Amino acid sequence: MNAVVKLPAPSFIRVDIDRNQVTINNIEIGLTAQQTDILAVLCEKPGAVIHEERLIARVNGSGYWDMDLGCLRSQISRMRRHLEPHAKIEHVRARGYWVDLA
Repeated sequence: MNAVVKLPAPSFIRVDIDRNQVTINNIEIGLTAQQTDILAVLCEKPGAVIHEERLIARVNGSGYWDMDLGCLRSQISRMRRHLEPHAKIEHVRARGYWVDLA
């Protein structure tokens, strides 16, 4: 699964799950395979809140991971350090996460 999300010109984020590669504005961002899977799900609908349980189910559905809520939160915390300031993963209490590609 590959996703390209166009940001306000000329910015964009590309998530290539097959190659485990994330680029923002043509700069490669070093994420783990699990983090890449999480970001791909969040980027399917930029700005939309994805419930934590649904995000876990989608990532676990790939057959490679056995993630729980604690693992998800830990991975997102690590991802934030790599993605900012190009993109931010925001948390909405009791709802889930969304990616801000500003």
